[in-house]
Amino acid sequence: MKVYKYMTCDIFMGHLETHLRGEVHLSSWRDFNDPMEGYFSYIANSAPKYIVNAIVGNKERYRISCFSKSYRKYLLWSHYTNGHKGVCLEFDVKKPLPDNCILEPITYTKTLPCFDRDQDVEEQARRFLLTKTLQWKQEKEIRLLCPTPQVDNIVLGRLSGIIFGVKLAEGDMADQTLQHIMEAIQDSSHHQTLTLYQAEIEADHPNISRRIYERMGNKKNSAHQKLQENIVAML
Repeated sequence: MKVYKYMTCDIFMGHLETHLRGEVHLSSWRDFNDPMEGYFSYIANSAPKYIVNAIVGNKERYRISCFSKSYRKYLLWSHYTNGHKGVCLEFDVKKPLPDNCILEPITYTKTLPCFDRDQDVEEQARRFLLTKTLQWKQEKEIRLLCPTPQVDNIVLGRLSGIIFGVKLAEGDMADQTLQHIMEAIQDSSHHQTLTLYQAEIEADHPNISRRIYERMGNKKNSAHQKLQENIVAML
């Protein structure tokens, strides 16, 4: 199974070694950009305060990392990669997941999920963290939930691909980024098959496709191209 994570270039470069090891960063649900993240509705008389607090407490047990099922989402590139100047990482998920983690797709609903006093509190806490309103449906989100509140990073699998945003691939930063990546892979003890891609905007509609990353017509980059060939051969 493959999942995709969009991010800015600064965040990517700041955690490059972590990503090369197939690790992802875990956050609290309170840190996400949706102000209604993890919210749920209930009728006061049917949900005693101690039960509501228990659900919130169970939500606090989890650390989360968010992904998409697709690298082709134009708006996700716009929102999460600094206007197509960042990257989208492709992870090949390793099963079984570590430390009782779960990886589940988000359920999108018209309204907030509702508390059910007949359901297990912990099960409902997970359900609320895996539910968002329909406005977010375009993201095709899939979430990693880990009941390890003290852990910042966890191994998801292996990093199998890096997709450079349209504007990143076209700009001067691309050469510096690619050089850094190549050097990090070459020096890393976690050698893995890694494919570099360049994002492209499809001509007839705002979707993203990808092709193998190339810097054609630029002779000064031939050393980097040779380095990539050597790394692929080594792996």
